Amino acid sequence: MKAFNTILLLIMLFGAFLSLFAALIILRLKHGNLKANRFFGIFLLCTTVFLVRGFLLFGGLYTFNPLLVELGDNAKYFFSPAFYFYIRSASDRDFRFRPYDFLHLLPLGLNLTVKMKFYLSGRDDQIRFLANWLDGSILQPGYLWDSVSRAVFFACFCFYVFLSMRLYRKNREKILQAFPLGAIHWSWIRILTRSLLPCLLVWLACIPFLLAGHSLRFFFGALHLSVALVVLFGLFRVFSRPEILHFARPLKSEKKYDRSNLNPGDYQMYFDRLTIFMEHKEGYTDPDLTLTGLAEILSIPRNDLSRIINEKTGKTFNDYINYYRVQKVIALFKDPRQKNETLLTLAFQAGFNSKTPFNSAFKKMTGESPVVFRKKLLEETRSLPAESRPPRTIRIVRLPRR
Repeated sequence: MKAFNTILLLIMLFGAFLSLFAALIILRLKHGNLKANRFFGIFLLCTTVFLVRGFLLFGGLYTFNPLLVELGDNAKYFFSPAFYFYIRSASDRDFRFRPYDFLHLLPLGLNLTVKMKFYLSGRDDQIRFLANWLDGSILQPGYLWDSVSRAVFFACFCFYVFLSMRLYRKNREKILQAFPLGAIHWSWIRILTRSLLPCLLVWLACIPFLLAGHSLRFFFGALHLSVALVVLFGLFRVFSRPEILHFARPLKSEKKYDRSNLNPGDYQMYFDRLTIFMEHKEGYTDPDLTLTGLAEILSIPRNDLSRIINEKTGKTFNDYINYYRVQKVIALFKDPRQKNETLLTLAFQAGFNSKTPFNSAFKKMTGESPVVFRKKLLEETRSLPAESRPPRTIRIVRLPRR
């Protein structure tokens, strides 16, 4: 048992160190979605305090400064709102923090009120309170309001997880279209949100035992272990794909074109002309296509064409062209007549002029390499009955209008 406790303490301490290290890096970033990164940094700082407090309590080190240890308990009330606002600002480019958003800290006010008696008591009484709380029952006399405060936190935690999951699902299309790394960014938000579910399940599983009068120590250790593991998993994902933090900024073009004289009638006419050229004439298959060249072909002023692409699709010119090229490659993957062709041959057919830009664009649009994507597609096709397999015709997916 002693060895298990030692391992648990080391995991908590390591998780706290990584969380603090990541928070300091993220808060210092000057690129990407700065607002979202700040909320994520605050979330990680709260997680650090949560794990350090758990380490001190579980390791019996709280006796050195019980007041400071219990003050650290307030950090968890920033935990859920910071996470929610991170998801919100990372998935909605129009999000603005309003003064009434401070109402999310009302549970913190409740906890401070409940703990005021503890804060004003003597050191010996504080140590005795924490020892009885950790190794005793939550139903014992003198701990009722403390248990109520923690129940409120648990309810808020569940509520924020639900809100976050609902939010990223609602904004899925917006994330995919409006962010430079849409597929990767949406996948990260989904994984991060779902990673909190194990902590929630641990909490729910332990509630019957706590209500039956069992000690809080086992539950306390299990909860902190699950949080530390979530931190390790989440940070591994972040640092293996750093573009999540550096480039996860929505594309904005409104201010850039404030002085444009393009009228609404020409605006829509030009966009329709562009769409016809791309979807029906497959203009993107020209490997030498440039913004200037496309503007000349369509008889549209270059700046107006750039504005239309940015505002209507939320993409840069290169991303817009590569979107169609990637869709063309995917369509060729599905064509049985092309199954023996190499990836590079199909890329050339779609308008790419070399392997590296093709691989980069494909992974940026789909979140997977062309090799992996094609392999999965072939496996799915083989598993289908003959009558359910895709037809031989090639269809280009139309870009949604904004």
